[in-house]
Amino acid sequence: MKRTIRKALVGSACWMAAALCAGAEKRGLEIRTLEDGVPLLVFSSPGKKAPPPTVASLEPDEATSRLVDYYSQRRGLDPKLVRSVIQVESAFDPRAVSSRGAMGLMQLMPETADELGVENVWDPGENIRGGTTYLRRMLDRFGELDLALAGYNAGPTMVEKYGAIPPFAETRRYVSKVLGLYRGGGAHVRRSGRVAKPVLARRDPERGLVLYTP
Repeated sequence: MKRTIRKALVGSACWMAAALCAGAEKRGLEIRTLEDGVPLLVFSSPGKKAPPPTVASLEPDEATSRLVDYYSQRRGLDPKLVRSVIQVESAFDPRAVSSRGAMGLMQLMPETADELGVENVWDPGENIRGGTTYLRRMLDRFGELDLALAGYNAGPTMVEKYGAIPPFAETRRYVSKVLGLYRGGGAHVRRSGRVAKPVLARRDPERGLVLYTP
């Protein structure tokens, strides 16, 4: 009796899964397959896509590294520069969210993502495409790397307003860290000239992803 009931329940579950899968695209669902072969349905409606279940890392995985190389080449950027930006922005965490609402690997603000045509900021490829496009714009606009990075962080209007790196502690630290990683190969130089350890990241329930140097 128990075996019969169990078969009936399993059969019903399979039927329901098949029905959902059949109409997944229309329902705004996406079908993903887990490592053990079990199908997983997740919501994927535009603007409501959940961030992928990954963890932060100070090194990009192979897929992310290839995306960086691809879009860096298309935008005429040094891949090492883009990797340095991503490390400081999100520590290579595609689900990173800042306290101000910036999202994904290259921490795109919602309005910037819309302007760049990025529909899903949680998708590493789309995020890197948008971020490299924006960084290229800042370089073309200001002509100097430090000003371009300041524009990426604080916005181009702030750089134009001050005619230099804006006097914001966050922006100055950001530019210093990215340039240090880019030019120093994993460390940034403080004003004192001492070499500090690479930037690290931790999660804060209230502030989101917090970047710091121990």
